[in-house]
Amino acid sequence: MKNSRKKTEVDPLLSLDENPLGLSYEHHCFKSLLEIEEAGIVLLDDRFQILRFNRGAEQMFGYKREEIIGQTIDVLIPQRYQKTHQVHLEEFSFASAISQPMNKRNNIYGLRRNREEFPARAAISKIEVEGKKIFTAIIHDISEIIKKEEELSLAKKNLEIRVRERTLQLEESNQELQLTLKHEKLVGRLASLLNSTIDFPCVAHDLLKLIANTLEITEVHLYSFFSSKRSLYSSSEDLEGWFYEQWVVRTMKERKIIVLSSTKELEKEIKPEFRENMQSMCAVPVKVGKEVKGLICFSQSFEHCWSDHSIELFKTIADMIASAWGRDLQLQARLQAEKKQAEMIQVVEKTSRLASIGVMAAGITHEINQPLNAIKVTADSVLFWEKRNQGVLPELFVNKISKISTGASRIDEIIQHMRSFWVSPKESPEKIIDLEFVIKNGLTLISSQLSSHGIKPKMQAAGKNFLVRGNPLHLEQVAINLLVNAMHSIDTKSQNENEKQSKTICIKLEKQRKNVIFEVLDNGIGIPNGSEDKLYDPFFSTKKPGEGMGLGLAIVKKFIDSVGGTIDAYNNEMGGATFRVEIPMAQKT
Repeated sequence: MKNSRKKTEVDPLLSLDENPLGLSYEHHCFKSLLEIEEAGIVLLDDRFQILRFNRGAEQMFGYKREEIIGQTIDVLIPQRYQKTHQVHLEEFSFASAISQPMNKRNNIYGLRRNREEFPARAAISKIEVEGKKIFTAIIHDISEIIKKEEELSLAKKNLEIRVRERTLQLEESNQELQLTLKHEKLVGRLASLLNSTIDFPCVAHDLLKLIANTLEITEVHLYSFFSSKRSLYSSSEDLEGWFYEQWVVRTMKERKIIVLSSTKELEKEIKPEFRENMQSMCAVPVKVGKEVKGLICFSQSFEHCWSDHSIELFKTIADMIASAWGRDLQLQARLQAEKKQAEMIQVVEKTSRLASIGVMAAGITHEINQPLNAIKVTADSVLFWEKRNQGVLPELFVNKISKISTGASRIDEIIQHMRSFWVSPKESPEKIIDLEFVIKNGLTLISSQLSSHGIKPKMQAAGKNFLVRGNPLHLEQVAINLLVNAMHSIDTKSQNENEKQSKTICIKLEKQRKNVIFEVLDNGIGIPNGSEDKLYDPFFSTKKPGEGMGLGLAIVKKFIDSVGGTIDAYNNEMGGATFRVEIPMAQKT
C-alpha cells in the first residue's frame, strides 16, 4: 500500500490522463488550471523531453500534444539558440534555485511548427519526484506586445517629430512675426521721416542710414539717373558707387529687379574695388509715375540669399521713396516756375527802366549836340581868322583853341556813335566786315576809360582780313562789353589784394579752318566756381549791387548767336578769365 500510495502521488505528474479516478481534488484543480491557462505550459523530464503540453502550448506552437510528447524541448527552439538554451537548462538543473526566468540574460525566441519564429517570455521551475527532476516551463508569446511596443515607439517617434516640426513652425512663425513687426516699425519711421520734410535730398542720407542699421545691411545707395549732377545718396559717408556702370542703369530702366546672392557672377561688370564691400546685392528701380528716375541698391559685404519677404520690403521702400521723390520734383518745378516768373517781372521792370534811360540818353545827346556845334564853329572860326592874320594871336592861344576844336570833334564822334546804338537791325543790315577793324573801332571808344584804369590792352592778330558776316554795331558792342568786363575784373582783384599789380588785357585774333577766333584774356579775379552756367543769364552779375546790371554778357551771347557763332569762357593760367568767340568766316563774293 505504501508503494501504491507513493505511485499514486507520482502518476498524476507524469501522466495525468492515465488514472483519472485516482486523482485527488488538488490534482483535478491542477489539471484544470493547466488546460485553461492561455500561456503555453510544457512539462519536461530530466532529459528535457516533453511530458505534458497544454492547449495554450498547442495554440502557440501549432503542435498537437500527441505529436510533441516525447520530443526534446529543442523542437520548440530555433536552431541558432539550441546550444545556448541547452547550457542554460543544464546550469539550472544543478542550481539551488527552484525557478528562474529563461530570458534573464537575452531575449528568447520560440519556433512554431510552420518554422516561424516568435519572441517569447518564459520562466522555468523544477521539482524532484522519486529522485527524478520534473521541469515546468511557462511560455508567453509576446509578439503582440512587441508589436504594440514597436507601434508605440514609432508613434512616440512620430509624435516627437511632429512636436519638433511644430516647434520649428512656431519658432519660424514667431521669427516671421517679429520680422514683420520690425519691418512695419521701419516703414512707419520712414513714412514719418519722409512726411516731415519738403526737401527730400536733405533727409536722404539719414533715411538710408536708418534702413541699413535696422535691417543690418552693409550699405544702401540711392542713385538718380536724371538729376543734373546724377545725384548719389548713401548710408555711408563714401558716396562713390559701382552702379555708375551702364548695365545696371539699362536693367533698371527696363523696370527689372537685380537680385544676386553672390556678385562673383558679375566679375566683368563690377569693378574689383567695389566688390570688397558688395558680395551680394538687391537693386530695385525707383519709379516716379511711369518713369524710372533711379534705383535703390541694398548690398552685403558677404554672400547672402535675399528672402522673398525682404525683396517685398525693398519694393515697398522704393515706392515710398518714389512718392517722396515725386513730391520733391513737383515742389522744385513749382519753385523754379515761381523763380522764373519773378525773374521775368524783374526783366520787365529793368527793361522799362532801360527804355527810359535810352530815351533820356537820346535826348541828352541831342541837347549836347547843339552847344557842341556852336563851340566847334566858334573855335574853327577863330583858327580860320588867325590863319589869315598870322601873328596877331599868341601861339599859346592858337594851340589852346586847336585843342578845343579837336575835343569838340572827338565829342561829336562819340555822340554819333552813341546814336548808332539806337539804330534797329533793319536800319543797319548785316554785311561782310573785317572783325579786326570793328574791334579797333571799339577800342577807340573806351581807350580813354582803359587808360584811366592803368590798362593798356595788347592786340595780337595772326594774319589779315578777318572777314565775317554780321552787324558791325553789334560786333562792336561784343568787343566793348568783353573789354569792359575784363577791366572790371582786374579792378576787383586789385581792390581785394590791396596792392599794385600789372594789369593785363590781351586781344587775340586768328583763323582756324572756317572760323575767325576772337579771344579776350585778362589777369583779373577769373570766373567764380558754380557761375559758369549762369554767365549769360539776363541780370546775372558777380559784381556788387549798383556796379552792374548783368546785361552785358547776355547781349554778347545774343549777338554771337545771331551770326551763327559760339562763345565759351574759362579761367586761364594767369588766374583771370578768357572769353573765346568763334564766328564763321564770310565767303567773298
